[in-house]
Amino acid sequence: MTELLINNKDAFESYRVKMGNGFVDAIDAPADYKDYVSNESRLENGKRCIIKDRKIKEREVTLPFVIIASTRAETNECKNKLLGDIRDGCTISIPAVNSYTYKLVPIGYSSYHVNMKGNLCTLKIKFLEPNPTDR
Repeated sequence: MTELLINNKDAFESYRVKMGNGFVDAIDAPADYKDYVSNESRLENGKRCIIKDRKIKEREVTLPFVIIASTRAETNECKNKLLGDIRDGCTISIPAVNSYTYKLVPIGYSSYHVNMKGNLCTLKIKFLEPNPTDR
């Protein structure tokens, strides 16, 4: 069974990518609520708050990826292919965890490390999920 899908492609077959430590916890964490609507009037005690049907905020999530390759050249090739394919946004699915398809936009990188042999690379990518209710 496929562990991770990126843009509906098997991540390991396409990019030699696996999920890093904490990947599932990070992507599956709940999003926060937007502030409730309120109005404060000098003519009334307290303030009015509308808390029914609260909306969900966009969220930022940092996902750890691990690239497992044979050589440093293959590691670089897989990394560049992955980054190129997600540049304008991507979908990520984890079939064993849930049926969601997360729609994400990359906004930065928080860490990058390649081991001395060059065959193992860890990469943390920060994403924006503009609408967490659209999965």
